[in-house]
Amino acid sequence: MKKALCLLLTIALLFLCGCSKTEKGKVSEVFKSYLDRTDSFEAVVHEYGEEESTIMFGERLSVTVLHPKTDIASLDEAINGWVADLITYYQLEITDKEMENPAELTVVYNSYKSKRDIVSVEFTGIYCSEYLAHPENITKTFSADIRTGKLVGLSELMSEEKRELVKERLIEEFGILEKDIYSDLLSEWALTKDGLKIIL
Repeated sequence: MKKALCLLLTIALLFLCGCSKTEKGKVSEVFKSYLDRTDSFEAVVHEYGEEESTIMFGERLSVTVLHPKTDIASLDEAINGWVADLITYYQLEITDKEMENPAELTVVYNSYKSKRDIVSVEFTGIYCSEYLAHPENITKTFSADIRTGKLVGLSELMSEEKRELVKERLIEEFGILEKDIYSDLLSEWALTKDGLKIIL
C-alpha cells in the first residue's frame, strides 16, 4: 500500500434535535430541517452493484432500506443478513412501547470500488421514534475482494503497525479521550479510490 494513503475521516453526526412528532403524521420542524439538508452532507456514490430496496409500512414501524445487489455472493449474503437483523431488532424494540405514530427506520448506502479491486459498502441511517429523546444513528460497512469473492477485513489489507498509526492519527486529529476509546476505532471502514475512509 502506498505510504501516501489519503485518509478520509467521517464522524457520525450527533443529533441535538428531538424526533417527536408534533401532530399526527407530521415531524418536528427541527427534524424536518435536518432531513432537508441530508443531501448536502455527502453526495451519493454508487460505484458497484444495482440498487435494491426493502420497504415496509407497518402500524408501528415504517422501514426504508436501500442496499446494493452485487455479483459477489458473500457480500450480498452478509448485507441481506444484516438488513434482516436490523429490521428485526427495531421491530422487537417497539414491542412494548406506547406510540401514537409509527417509528421510522431509514437507511441509505454508498458503494465504492477501489483501485485494488476491493468493493466497500457503507450504510448510514437513522431510527426515529417518539419514545426516544434523540434519533439513533446507524452505521455499518462491508468490504469484499472482487477477485476472490471473499469478505475482507482491514487486517488483511494493512499491517498491525499501519493500523496503529491510523488509530494514533484519529486520536490526535479529533482529540479523542482515552475513556471514550472503545475496543476498535477501525471497525467501520471503506476503501475508496481516494484511500481509506474511517467512520467513527
